[in-house]
Order: sequence, then structure tokens, then C-alpha cells
Amino acid sequence: MSKPHILQVGPYPEWDEVPLNEAFTVHRYFDAADKEASSRKLARA
Repeated sequence: MSKPHILQVGPYPEWDEVPLNEAFTVHRYFDAADKEASSRKLARA
């Protein structure tokens, strides 16, 4: 079964990142080189 997808808009402390990455497919908006294109891609998913 695939993990649910979430959009992370800012960095989290390591102790929060680890469980998020285990439970979800995390899309890091703040790391995207082209935020507009990344938003469009995720909106279609």
C-alpha cells in the first residue's frame, strides 16, 4: 500500500522529519527549485 502524500511548506526539526518520512511521501515545497511548476505537478496528482 502506498503512503499518503503531504506537502511540507517549511523545514522541520530532525525528530519530526524522521516519522513524517516513514509515514508519508513528503513533498518539500521549500526545497523545490521551481515552486510554481512543483505546485502544478502536485495539484494534478
